[in-house]
Amino acid sequence: MTTSDDQPTPGELPDYGSVPPRTPGTPSASDAVFMQNKKASWSLVLGIVGLLGLCCTIGGFLGIPAIVLGIIGRSEIQASNGIQTGSGMATAGIVTGAIAALAAIAMIIVFAIDGSITGNITVG
Repeated sequence: MTTSDDQPTPGELPDYGSVPPRTPGTPSASDAVFMQNKKASWSLVLGIVGLLGLCCTIGGFLGIPAIVLGIIGRSEIQASNGIQTGSGMATAGIVTGAIAALAAIAMIIVFAIDGSITGNITVG
């Protein structure tokens, strides 16, 4: 027989399909600590700052480390077997970093063709 709290009495086997009692000192699934991957966080931060820094062109090159950190962060998250989180954050960092880097490259090409950084583009 089991007691009122569904724990088997000493020497008795638990019911089939029930969760076995925890041994004192062993962690359970509810005790698991999930860690946010720092590289994923920095990837997103650098990607956003790179987008915001496009007004001064050089800020867009923060997209390159955002892409690198995002890729490394995603691979670390996948290798952690569920202990680390932040895969979506790493993906967002890769995307924002790529947009910032491509926009910075496009701005440099436009400035090189135009010959000035003043923004006065002459047509014709």
